[in-house]
Amino acid sequence: MRFDLVTAFMIGFNTKRDGTLFTVGDWDWFLNDVRNNQLKADGHLLLKMIRQADRKGPKYGDPDLMELFASRGGRFQKKGRYAFFEPLL
Repeated sequence: MRFDLVTAFMIGFNTKRDGTLFTVGDWDWFLNDVRNNQLKADGHLLLKMIRQADRKGPKYGDPDLMELFASRGGRFQKKGRYAFFEPLL
């Protein structure tokens, strides 16, 4: 079954076993996986990130990660750390 909308709130799944965060490449893989395996064509994705200041790696607001999200259709609310992809490209 595919979905019109996939949501993820208070994301912590982007922490690897070694305590570092997803790389930008890992995020790209994740977005591809959601688009290719979970969403209907033109489906939407809503991410709500948590603060992870104590972790090494790209965090919400970091230019490289935000550039990836924007290139995949992301719109942002910085204060709440939301990324909404309508649709996820």
